[in-house]
Amino acid sequence: METLKENLPILFSKKFWGLLAYIVLSYLQAKGFLGGEEIKHLAQLIALSTGVGVVDSVARKIGA
Repeated sequence: METLKENLPILFSKKFWGLLAYIVLSYLQAKGFLGGEEIKHLAQLIALSTGVGVVDSVARKIGA
């Protein structure tokens, strides 16, 4: 596990998984496999939380 963490640290990033989830949900919705207002709101919620995480990370780096 430590070797994986050293070589691929992005796999342990919440922002990466949030962005991946948003992309997958958007793709499945565009292809018509998933539909409805619930999926649309879930994708927006994932995008919002991922965006907040990215902005927080950037703000911490600027402030440090």
